[in-house]
Amino acid sequence: LIFASSPFGVSILAKKDPDRRLFVNQRMAEMFGYSQAEEMLGFSAADSYVNLQDLHLLRQASREGTFISDLVMERYRKDGSRWWCHLFRRQAVFEGQDVVIAWHADVTETKQAEEALKASEARYASVVDSQSEFITRFRPDGTFTFVNGAYCQFIGKTEDDVLHGTVYDFVPKDQVKALQAYYASFTPEFPVQEADKKLSRYDGELRDVEWRDTA
Repeated sequence: LIFASSPFGVSILAKKDPDRRLFVNQRMAEMFGYSQAEEMLGFSAADSYVNLQDLHLLRQASREGTFISDLVMERYRKDGSRWWCHLFRRQAVFEGQDVVIAWHADVTETKQAEEALKASEARYASVVDSQSEFITRFRPDGTFTFVNGAYCQFIGKTEDDVLHGTVYDFVPKDQVKALQAYYASFTPEFPVQEADKKLSRYDGELRDVEWRDTA
């Protein structure tokens, strides 16, 4: 079988009896912490799922005639340690019977990096949102992509309301063109500038605000 030398963990399961493995390659055995592929032929799939709902989802879909071919889930190794598996499945015929061929890819490092990034972004957002200074981020057309709590509180709008608008919504109309020209003046050579701008407060009063802008 070409699957024997695959860099992915490969198993072939009987479609009518998904607990019966017809083939397991050596790479899959190693992924699950076994020394020999033969050890996995009697391996209980249920014992390897951290979240049994993932297994139930796969089997229920098969019973209902909808086949799930791609799923990322957390699995257990033989020693109880966890790893993240990206499962790819295809239906086929093997030695005269209907089977499911499953490829397993270890994506643990990718998932850990994603979780670390999410945690870092959450910490950053928490720090930024707790600042008393106004912090905003917007696209070249002025559409907001981020505003912190202090800015929202000053203008008297919710974060969701602000993010549906632009930086020009809260300045005097007669200053919009000047502000657009100011933002258009940013270049790679001069990406940081400071300026005093008028900003409309929640009660409609205009206040002078000193801004430091970075393109």
